[in-house]
Amino acid sequence: MFGLMMILLLVIMGVGAYVAVRLIAVVWNSRRDQWESPVAELGLTVDRSAPALQKPFIGDRRGHTVRVEYFSIPKSRYSVTPCASAEVSFKKPLGFSLEITKPEWLHQKAANLVDSSRETGHELLDNAFRVRCSHTPSLMKLLNLEMMDGQNTTILNDLLMATRRYHRVWVTDRSITLGLKAEPGTAEPINAAIEQAIYLIERFDAAQRLSDVSQNS
Repeated sequence: MFGLMMILLLVIMGVGAYVAVRLIAVVWNSRRDQWESPVAELGLTVDRSAPALQKPFIGDRRGHTVRVEYFSIPKSRYSVTPCASAEVSFKKPLGFSLEITKPEWLHQKAANLVDSSRETGHELLDNAFRVRCSHTPSLMKLLNLEMMDGQNTTILNDLLMATRRYHRVWVTDRSITLGLKAEPGTAEPINAAIEQAIYLIERFDAAQRLSDVSQNS
C-alpha cells in the first residue's frame, strides 16, 4: 500500500512538473513573439544565432550596421521596466580609441563625480558622462566644431540632449548606442532610437571630415 501511494505521489508530481513547464513555455513563447513582432516594420531580422533568450535584431539602414537588443531596468523587487537599445556602427572607426558612457545607476553617477581621472576639462561633459579617450584634444575638437549643416548645434550639445531622453547613451570609436524604455511589440521608440543614433553617427562623420580638411589646409 505504501509503495502504491509513493508511485501515485511521483506520478502527480511528474504531471505537475510537466504542466508547470508547459505553462512557462507558453508564457515565454508569447513574450518572445511579442518582442519580435516589430522586426519587419523596422526593416531588420532576428539574429537566431545569438545566445540571448530574447534575440537581438540585426540589419542595415542607410549603409550603417544596426543591432537592437532587449534589456530591462529594475522597477521594484518583483518587476522590471522593459527597454531596448539600438546600436549603430560607424562606416569607418574614429581615429582614436573612445568610450563615452552615461552613468545609468545612482552608484555609477556618484562614482563618476569623484573620479578625477575621467576629466576632459569640460564641466558639462564630465558631469554627464564617464569618458575614456586616447586623444582628448581630437575628441573635444569634434564635439565642439560648429558645422554649417543647418543644425545650429554642436555634437556635444546633441549628446547632452540625448541624456535627457535616453536611459543608455554609449559612444565608442566604432558605434553609438541609445537605450530607452520600450514596451515589447512597439516599433516606434526603437525606430526613433535608431534614427537618432544614425543622426549622431552622421554628425560625427561630418565633423571628422571637416576636421581633416582644416588640418590639411
